Amino acid sequence: MPKLKVIVAEGFEDLTFKVSDEGGGMPASKVEKLWSYIHQKSMPQNDINDPSSDQIPTDSSIENSSMSSNFGNFDLNFGSNSDYPLFGFGVGLPTARLIARYFGGDLDVVSMEGYGSDFYLHLQRSGNIAETTPDLCDLSLQSASSSVSELIDSLKYE
Repeated sequence: MPKLKVIVAEGFEDLTFKVSDEGGGMPASKVEKLWSYIHQKSMPQNDINDPSSDQIPTDSSIENSSMSSNFGNFDLNFGSNSDYPLFGFGVGLPTARLIARYFGGDLDVVSMEGYGSDFYLHLQRSGNIAETTPDLCDLSLQSASSSVSELIDSLKYE
C-alpha cells in the first residue's frame, strides 16, 4: 500500500489539508466521476494492490493493513460491511465535497496518472466570530402562537 503524506496549512482566512499518495494516480476520465453519485459501483470488489482497478477497495481487501504518516500508524481494519452499509459504494467523496461546500469550503483532487493523487480539503476559518443563527426558542414560540391564532380564527368563522 502506498504511503500517505498529510500536510496541514493554516492560513489567516482558511485551513487546508493536503493528502498525497504515490499510488499510481487516475486518468482524467475517472477523476470527474469521483464527484458523481451516478457513476458509483453497485458491488465493490477488487484488490487494493491493483492500480488499474476501477473500484474502491472493500474492507476485506485491506484487512490488517496499516498506513503510516507523520502522525503515526493507522489501522485500516474497518470492521464488517454491516458496520458501514455504504462502504465501497463511492458516496464518501461526493458527500464530503457537498458538506465542505455547504460550509464555505471545497474538496478538490489533482491526479497524475502513473504517479499519484493529491486531495485538498479547504475550510474557512471563522475564528472567534459567532455564527449568526436564529433563536430557536423564539421561533418555536412565534410559530406556536401563530398556529393557535390561526386555529382560533378558523373556528370563529365556521
